[in-house]
Amino acid sequence: MNWKKEELKEINKILSDKNSAPLEYTYKGKTKNGIPHTLREIGIKDKFKKPKILENKDPYDLEFLKSLKGEEALIRFHYKTRTYEKGQYINGKLEGPTYIELGGLEEGALDHYEFICNFKNGFPDGYSFINDRSENTSGDFVYYFNEGYLEKIIKLDEWDKYVEWGNFFKDNDKVLWKLLEYYFHTYLTGELE
Repeated sequence: MNWKKEELKEINKILSDKNSAPLEYTYKGKTKNGIPHTLREIGIKDKFKKPKILENKDPYDLEFLKSLKGEEALIRFHYKTRTYEKGQYINGKLEGPTYIELGGLEEGALDHYEFICNFKNGFPDGYSFINDRSENTSGDFVYYFNEGYLEKIIKLDEWDKYVEWGNFFKDNDKVLWKLLEYYFHTYLTGELE
């Protein structure tokens, strides 16, 4: 059995099923017509949980899955659910630099990811950073998205790669760098925090 094919079938069912439901959450920030709309200010989504309709089903994050395109992105994020999100919203869609924590919604879940990326029209776009502290894998990665499609994955596994990518983010995206500086500080300065 081809696990990738089966997983994509499951994802497509979630995305096409009219009974699929988004996660519930609390929101702090400006709204317009009842949806997040902050323009240049920051909004925060927090306290994500499964709606009652999904209580006996495996968790998924419908809203986040809809922000992704293509097999690679959908498979990478299929079982990851947001636990915290901080960014700017235009008509309910993320726009600009965003910080997202992903993990398990169940009590005692061990997976934890920090995802920092620019969003454009609600889709991850450009180079992003993932700090992966999951149960099976652990490490830092640079992902490249093109309007929601995941096109490149680079594992940061040595000092030189951290320096290279830290300088890249610092020199190319001053706003996103404010969110990323913490992760690259030691490598660029040689100072242990």
